[in-house]
Amino acid sequence: MLELTLRENAYNFLNESMRNARRAEEEDDIHWTFAIVNAAQAIELLLKERLRREHHVLVFSNIDKSGTNTVSLDGALTRLQRCGVVLDPEDITRLQAAKKLRNEVVHYEVSVAPDQIQDAFIDLFEFAHSFHFKELGEELHPHLDPDLWELEAELMEKFRSQIVMYEGDAKLNALPLLIIRAQGMRYYKGQKGIVDRIPYSSESWFDSSYLDNCPECSVLIGQLHLPCCHHEQCPHCDGVTATCGCELDERPEPYPNIYDGMGISFTRQRKPIVTRPHE
Repeated sequence: MLELTLRENAYNFLNESMRNARRAEEEDDIHWTFAIVNAAQAIELLLKERLRREHHVLVFSNIDKSGTNTVSLDGALTRLQRCGVVLDPEDITRLQAAKKLRNEVVHYEVSVAPDQIQDAFIDLFEFAHSFHFKELGEELHPHLDPDLWELEAELMEKFRSQIVMYEGDAKLNALPLLIIRAQGMRYYKGQKGIVDRIPYSSESWFDSSYLDNCPECSVLIGQLHLPCCHHEQCPHCDGVTATCGCELDERPEPYPNIYDGMGISFTRQRKPIVTRPHE
């Protein structure tokens, strides 16, 4: 017997929406219609999950007859606001536009430019991402299938908000994709030949007072740093890769300091930020 909780059902729809978005990019624009339908359905289920946490009867359209029809997307939004959930008016406007597009796909004819429906899908995914963190208390990322993580990062790069929560840390929305791609760069070639790169937490100077995320490039413990991060240890000389004198073949360009000039600072709650290791 197939049994899915409200949340599991939402994740199922959201994962399928992302697969359809990928098919739209790689194969045919027609898949955008399925991406929109599945994303809108996923969000409706996430809204109901938040209502269920207030009281299980709020999920139903008629609270005196639980077990009958469930509340609509519009009804869920109204009830959440009455429960004190703060929703950005712009988010509501985008949800309404996406719902209209979803209804056209399901019930009538569709006449929309592919880039317009793509933008609507990104808006829905961004809403799901932020709503899940703010109102369900955890990141959406672990609930997405790993084969979709790179697509997730590509979508995050297009979010309207420049700051996202990702792998336990507040990051500029361009960082997740850089982090994922850095994991594919497995070694440095130099005087010792081809040597595996040293992941965060395996440096000789690492100790338990360090953050769970690298304080410079934000990767998690066990992940490979962004190339030339000032916390990355060179596997050839044991110095700091960004400034060591090793003649590495195809030495990577330092990743841009994407926080410069933005006035962005974060208050980290877990462990104190450490100073850079001595070079």
